[in-house]
Amino acid sequence: MSLKLSIIVPVYNVETYLTECLNSLSGQSFADMEVICVNDGSTDSSLRILNSFAEKDSRFRVIDKENSGYGASMNCGLAAARGEYIGFLESDDFAVPEVYRTLYDKAKELDADVVKGNYYFYYTENRQSVYMENMSGFPYDTLLNRDGNEALFFVGPSVWSGLYKRSFLEENGIRFLESPGASYQDTGFAIKVWACAQTIVLQNIPVIYYRQDNMNSSSNESRKVFHICGEYVEVLRFFAERQIHDLMPVILKAKHLSYVWNIDRLKPSDKLKFFMMIQEQYEDAFQKGEFVRKYWKDEEWILVHQIVFDPNRAFQKLCKQERIEEEEEEREKRERVLKWMRCIYPIYIYGAGKYGRQLLQNLERDCIRVDGFIVSDSKENDLYCEGLPVIGIEEADKDALILLGVSSRYRGEITEILDQNGFMNYMNYPGI
Repeated sequence: MSLKLSIIVPVYNVETYLTECLNSLSGQSFADMEVICVNDGSTDSSLRILNSFAEKDSRFRVIDKENSGYGASMNCGLAAARGEYIGFLESDDFAVPEVYRTLYDKAKELDADVVKGNYYFYYTENRQSVYMENMSGFPYDTLLNRDGNEALFFVGPSVWSGLYKRSFLEENGIRFLESPGASYQDTGFAIKVWACAQTIVLQNIPVIYYRQDNMNSSSNESRKVFHICGEYVEVLRFFAERQIHDLMPVILKAKHLSYVWNIDRLKPSDKLKFFMMIQEQYEDAFQKGEFVRKYWKDEEWILVHQIVFDPNRAFQKLCKQERIEEEEEEREKRERVLKWMRCIYPIYIYGAGKYGRQLLQNLERDCIRVDGFIVSDSKENDLYCEGLPVIGIEEADKDALILLGVSSRYRGEITEILDQNGFMNYMNYPGI
């Protein structure tokens, strides 16, 4: 049976967000659509949730397999897909209503290999969404290809914000890199798509709500930054196999943007190792004459040369070494002040949610003892959090030192509450 559309959903231990994701798909009125949910050996209730949707909606199919990673799950879904066009949706995100009908109709109208839109940044805590025009600067609703539009390679991959003609993917052998435990596997996929697509159409519409505060997301794991290197090795293999040589200068610029963005996400102990890898690759590219000036801004071109010829200066600039040293000095000062105040005042954390618990971990790391948590309404909270008492603001000692363990967007509001309740000693604590 032929279908118009297949949406592939890779799933691994995402029970918290999965129902919202699947509801956004079951709510699409697209009848000739299938939703292929690939369960990658989840150990929570994700598989049960998937099966419940499959029982209620015949468009849902569940593939249950042993854990083998994101790339393998995506490729499993691609192999099973029957739709004329294929889309992807991460299981902690959710789709805009009726968006797949809009994308499909535009793709059919222009017979596009790829149709791609934009997305919302979505914040779970306050259900806030911010429109991100990822494809800004490119013409909308008209056919494009990569010739003259090389800047397509410089935007974020966001493979889940578009649809791809299945025959186009199959004819060009476009698949995800299967590397268990890795991240960034959408990077190589997106580059392959831009390199091979002959007909591309972009739309200025949001496609999904891209969740920003899932702390369990694999992209939040610092050391997985190194997996971006494997994606570019795979891209080079793909290009060599197909004798795509003209894009090498473009891929170098795309790689540079990715490396610069990712190095600041690494722990200080990993930055030097990552930088040395960058320098080795850039030296090799210089020797081969692969850097082409027209793709680079002035400051980028200077930095690239510094990486090769003045690595010490480049490392300090690229890794913001001065800022790291200043932050460490500030942390030590803050620790001394808090330990001194600990001798005079009781210390409480305002907020017993994830930010408050994270702050407690930071303080325990610095050997600073906390007396408990303060909340606005103790009736809506447990009596204890992380083994410490949780009390209402009316019960707290007015001489206590209050550390704000809440999201930055609520700190102004909490500061007013503390002022109104007669507290004078409170402070923001950075790093949460």
